[in-house]
Amino acid sequence: MRLLERPIVTFTPIDSTPNRQRMPTGSTLSAYKVRFTGNLVVATAVATILEDSPLGYLRGLDLVIGSFPLRSHDALFLYFWNRLVYGTPPRLSAPSGAVGTNAFSAELVIPLEQVDLVGMLPRGFLLDSRGLSGIDVVPTTGTVADIASPGGGSDSLSGLSIQITQVEIPTIAGQLSRMQFSRNAYAIAGTGFFDLPPLPGLGVAYRGIALHFTSGNADPIRATSDDTILTDASAFDSRGIRYYDAVPYEVIRADNKRIYGMESVPAGWVFLDFARLHTLDDLLRTRDRFGGIQNVNVRLNIGSAPANSFVQVYPINALLVGPR
Repeated sequence: MRLLERPIVTFTPIDSTPNRQRMPTGSTLSAYKVRFTGNLVVATAVATILEDSPLGYLRGLDLVIGSFPLRSHDALFLYFWNRLVYGTPPRLSAPSGAVGTNAFSAELVIPLEQVDLVGMLPRGFLLDSRGLSGIDVVPTTGTVADIASPGGGSDSLSGLSIQITQVEIPTIAGQLSRMQFSRNAYAIAGTGFFDLPPLPGLGVAYRGIALHFTSGNADPIRATSDDTILTDASAFDSRGIRYYDAVPYEVIRADNKRIYGMESVPAGWVFLDFARLHTLDDLLRTRDRFGGIQNVNVRLNIGSAPANSFVQVYPINALLVGPR
């Protein structure tokens, strides 16, 4: 097997805009790598740098096939997902909040391959782009307020650049499975049980569900990750079969760290994992030889609800995977 890695485009992003970039097709794709660089220009007083800056500026980092949204996620999620899948976070250099011009950089991977899963396919979830009408990487940007809070005056950004590199496997072709990511944010009004809207079944095969808990800002992208919100979580299907049954938050996080060999688990994040043995056979299939599952439910036991508490939910499901 041979890998081909090549830069496709480097551009200057425009604030508060979906900066759609068309990618070449005709080969089998393993990943896209995104490098974001620039400067925070602090005007008159020391700025407060937001968590995991400058990633908040990339409010969306989506992958669209034709008109179908295969990946809908933000850079903060990708930073967590890269850490989970690869065991270590990608390179991130936050700006200083000092008065003057302060450089920053961030590197992320949009993995099309699930490198930890084995079985069924020689390599799981590659994307064969032959025959596709088009592939777009869509960085949806924010503003300087997504990177830092000003101490006084008007801060700004300069020298912004996004480079997208495509990683191909020219020696593999054919219909391969795909992994779809989506994102929803829900406000948490108080303590007690909080049921997320049911996830659809009847054919969907779920890899897992990532949850990110934040507080302190009505905009979850600008908020602070919070480990105090969730007490425990349950996941069960419409037949009543349970996959997580009131498992404590820190127990799930400890499993995430152990199973994926993570150096550490970032605050506020937890992954409800349906493939803990790293095999495709463990996916939560909503259609099998026994019939169909109408939906999958997640129940959160909220232990505290500070001001502007939110949970961002990232269901991850496999496409083109047949029933067992």
